[in-house]
Amino acid sequence: MKKLLVVLSLVVMAGCSQLGLAPAASPSEGLAYGYGTVASIRSTAASALTAGTITTAQAQQILTITDQARAALDAGEAVAITAPTNTAGISGYLTTATELLTQAQALLPKLAPATK
Repeated sequence: MKKLLVVLSLVVMAGCSQLGLAPAASPSEGLAYGYGTVASIRSTAASALTAGTITTAQAQQILTITDQARAALDAGEAVAITAPTNTAGISGYLTTATELLTQAQALLPKLAPATK
């Protein structure tokens, strides 16, 4: 069961385009995808910690990085609210959040492909 949760969470994190979802058409959609990815990575890390596939220190490192990504997304959202036409500013925060989330995802355990 725990392994299944980890697998499902990793699938969610694989990226919207890989799952057949449309790429973000606007900065607001990009922010929403970012928040969803933060939640997914955190959930996956918690499941991996429970399953014993990562250590407490690794889970804490992932949490710290996702906190930083969340802060970047929050800053981007603030710009979107106060200056919605400042797409360059919003995109800058999205780029920062994406880079951080990529780092966090890289720290998650890699699962071997299922055998038949």
